[in-house]
Amino acid sequence: MIRSVLHLWLLSLLSIVGGLLAQPALRAEENPFKSAQVGDWVSYKTEVNLPNGQKTSTTIKQSVKAKDDKEVTLSLETQAGTMKLPPRDIKVRLDVPYDPINSLTQASKNAKAEKLEDGDETLEVDNKSLKCQWVKMKITVDVSGQKFESISKIWTSKDIPVGGLVKMETEVAGQKVVMILTGFGKKK
Repeated sequence: MIRSVLHLWLLSLLSIVGGLLAQPALRAEENPFKSAQVGDWVSYKTEVNLPNGQKTSTTIKQSVKAKDDKEVTLSLETQAGTMKLPPRDIKVRLDVPYDPINSLTQASKNAKAEKLEDGDETLEVDNKSLKCQWVKMKITVDVSGQKFESISKIWTSKDIPVGGLVKMETEVAGQKVVMILTGFGKKK
């Protein structure tokens, strides 16, 4: 049981990474991180329904820690229940074409991502209407010789700083993971 929960957690984490970076492929000059400023931030809540009926919740805060002409350094803070994980830095290059599927597969040598469909939709978040683009992706990960597949639908908006993620729904190992924007702010 612990091993399957760990695998579920790994797939959820990979899906989250994909979600944080998932937007249709853009040219370098359209990179959503180019307009980010040090101090910009977003926060999310992720809920997972486990096979035993328990529900787990994770909070994530991503903020711009540093920026120069070539890259943005993001700080990722995660808390699962009462356990706070050490902050992790993620670097996003600004001088190359922005391709989220390539970013995901580079994050894990054993991951493969395939775009299934995309579209536009308006979502209501915290009493605000956000015009979003969405993409549905199939993500396959090989973990210790065992293949896992997930289907993710990811909504992004140009109005949200630090990558634009608004919502993500992932089906993995018969479980549903939902990640939703809970707050955001721009440097003042």
